[in-house]
Amino acid sequence: MFPNSNMFLTAGGTLIKVWDVLSGGRLLATFGSHHKTVTSLCFNSTNDRLLAGSLDRHVKIYDLTNYKTVHSLSYPGAVLSVAVSPNEKTIAVGMADGMLSIQHRKTESTQNEKAIKTKKSKNYRYFLKNKPAYQPTQDDLVVQHDRRERLAKYDRHLKKFEYSKALDAVLSDKIMRSKSPDVVVSVFQELIRREGLKIAISGRDEKWLQLLLSFLYKHITNGRFINTLLDVTSLVIEIYLSVVSQSPELVTQFERLQNKIDNELKYQENMLEVMGVLDVIFASSASDTVAIDTVAENNTSEITVR
Repeated sequence: MFPNSNMFLTAGGTLIKVWDVLSGGRLLATFGSHHKTVTSLCFNSTNDRLLAGSLDRHVKIYDLTNYKTVHSLSYPGAVLSVAVSPNEKTIAVGMADGMLSIQHRKTESTQNEKAIKTKKSKNYRYFLKNKPAYQPTQDDLVVQHDRRERLAKYDRHLKKFEYSKALDAVLSDKIMRSKSPDVVVSVFQELIRREGLKIAISGRDEKWLQLLLSFLYKHITNGRFINTLLDVTSLVIEIYLSVVSQSPELVTQFERLQNKIDNELKYQENMLEVMGVLDVIFASSASDTVAIDTVAENNTSEITVR
């Protein structure tokens, strides 16, 4: 219920609705960007923001002046309850697995101290960089230092079991998507092996889905990637089938992807027919060659006997 107002909010399924009590319960607005059931609603201290928790592991923050999403928080489990402190510096979230997450917002002074510390450390590194290096003499024992290989960004996230961030690291890199699709596919394969692909794909927004569908459309007919990308496509359809119709752009991209897969299947069928015809021709040619060789051997034998 809005404080000092005649309006109240309800959540049902993935949508949030605003009602007017004085006008007989008239529906004023409907909004929501969750993919699963909304379980909890909470106002901020000034009542101009609404926090909504959902089973899709996200807490969305809405601006109540236009009912648009202004921020989103991701959690490792399905969200059952959410609350924010009066000073709006602490948010508490309860999850279905019994875990309680308490997050504190950093103050401006803390951020300034961190910036100053970073600046000092950079200056110190610059000082060391320009300082003349010590030159060992003949009597010194020099120990060789083996530099540790620097892991790629997606490998670092995989090492920490941050599956969503690992997938973001490869898909958000335009150069990697276009010039190194094998790296993106290898991340998909690793996520499948770890049974973490569903976690990495779930709870995404429309813009991210368009990026993923564009990659699938471009590379799904590649013989090296087709098996993995078909598994990814099936999982995307399973997760987002109920909400795809809300976006005309996503519907268009899914239709383009389906048409490309259908054309590829027809192409494969035609290739199998051609291969079957070629096998018959080659088999017939081989039998004719054997018959000719047999006749030639018989003729040679008759000439020898004569």
